[in-house]
Amino acid sequence: MGSNHSRELEDDEITSLIGITGFSRNKLNQLFVRFQSLDRGAKGFLTREDILEIPELEINPLADRITDSFFNGGDRLDFGKFVEVLATFRPITRTVEEHHLNSRTSKLKFVFAMYDCTGDGRITKTKLLEILSMMVGSKVSVEQLKMIAERTILDSSPMSRAITFQDFEKVMTDVLVESKMVVKFQT
Repeated sequence: MGSNHSRELEDDEITSLIGITGFSRNKLNQLFVRFQSLDRGAKGFLTREDILEIPELEINPLADRITDSFFNGGDRLDFGKFVEVLATFRPITRTVEEHHLNSRTSKLKFVFAMYDCTGDGRITKTKLLEILSMMVGSKVSVEQLKMIAERTILDSSPMSRAITFQDFEKVMTDVLVESKMVVKFQT
């Protein structure tokens, strides 16, 4: 077996990924080079450890949750899945049209999944408290975080005591995730 780093994307693979992700041929080739640089063992796939070594992610308090969202329960990430996740962060501009992967709903589902670590479709006070603790560290007291989590749950879904995706979508109505949840990919 030779090194996977000499592999090139096939034309039919590129065509398929353009349709799935909305990325251009040129962008897919650039992302493939990045994928190969992250694949330190030239395995042809990425592991959680490969993703966690990205410098910008290493310093993020939500690195584990972000990484989990890439893998969606699995332990390997091939190039196709890698670019599908990245497509969620494509901005919607005059030159970049909306595609199902970078739509508002897709971006909200991605964020919701960060909070819904068990994947049961609900954000409970415990889950919310866990994320808030990761985000603010020791800057806010545990009691204050508990009050914030309780208030958020009560305001969002007073009857069920857990936030569903539909509740989350309503709460996020005024948040411009289309412009906030983007990565400007280098050209």
